[in-house]
Amino acid sequence: MPLSSLLRWVRVLVSAAAVKLFYRPPANWDMRHDHEAEGIWKTLAPLLEYHGFFIREKTSRQSVRQPPPLPPSNPFHPLPNEDFIRRLNPGIARIHGIFVPRGSHKIGIDYLGRDIYMKALRRDSREIIVLRHLLQTSLKSDPRNHTIPVLRIINLWGWSIVVQPRWGTEWQKPLKGSVVRRVEIARDLVEGLAFMHLNGVAHGDIHPSNMLCGHENSRYVDPARQKDGRLHQAFIDFESAVIFPPQAVHHCVTIEDLDTKPPSTIRAPEQEEATQWDGFAADVYNLGRCFQLQLLTTELQANHELVDIFNDMTRCDPSSRITAEDAFRELDKLLKEERKL
Repeated sequence: MPLSSLLRWVRVLVSAAAVKLFYRPPANWDMRHDHEAEGIWKTLAPLLEYHGFFIREKTSRQSVRQPPPLPPSNPFHPLPNEDFIRRLNPGIARIHGIFVPRGSHKIGIDYLGRDIYMKALRRDSREIIVLRHLLQTSLKSDPRNHTIPVLRIINLWGWSIVVQPRWGTEWQKPLKGSVVRRVEIARDLVEGLAFMHLNGVAHGDIHPSNMLCGHENSRYVDPARQKDGRLHQAFIDFESAVIFPPQAVHHCVTIEDLDTKPPSTIRAPEQEEATQWDGFAADVYNLGRCFQLQLLTTELQANHELVDIFNDMTRCDPSSRITAEDAFRELDKLLKEERKL
């Protein structure tokens, strides 16, 4: 290693140790806007660099290299020689809009030039507890787990900095593509929801902005030109999630449990009218509404089996809705039939 590189690494190591030992982020970090929190993130820069992560400036891409050209074979478990997402132009990183309204969130890159998303959570927050639960070793490797991956959790006094791959945000406009692709996406998301429920987690805030796609810009590309046949989906943001014990029969959440709620167009009737409800049934309704609004193009509205499944997920009476596991079985059956056509 050249002497200059060695000296730089020593400086980073010493600075990171000083931050770890002596710096305490302000108690209202999560309430500050991005421009107000720049000083906090700059102070943390040596600690982040020690772990292989760098803050990205708004005006340029401070990357030590271009991201790897290989797309991830499994975006939930990316390899060191793979990018985190499938890009339209492999090896070229595009700068998306990177303003984040809350100062406890930050965009960055890892030591390989791959886009990351960093957010500071209180160490006793519901979200960090749920993430640790869903991403424990026994659950992380389960192929049904569609929780956004976590690269590292850096603990600093009363805070935890969660570092995650930055996936594409693809749920803001109706999806283009084949019937098979859209049914596949619905099947995968329902599978992920069923997995959460199986492990006692009600998400509590399912809506389009809380689901990400592992593709840079799949909405605006001619599906016939895409080489990959899969668009992997992941759930994010567990601020309003609730964990129930394995033996729980009822999964009741109250309005006090929630930091946020889905938008009015997505909410279940009970989330508008009641002070408590079944968290699992509400999740199913919220996801079903997302499907109705985002997947049911004119072509798919003619697929009565699919429409019936979405209608069963969004019945007004929570007790009459199908479960996430039932919805998965129905969608998986339908997907196999569609693939034969």
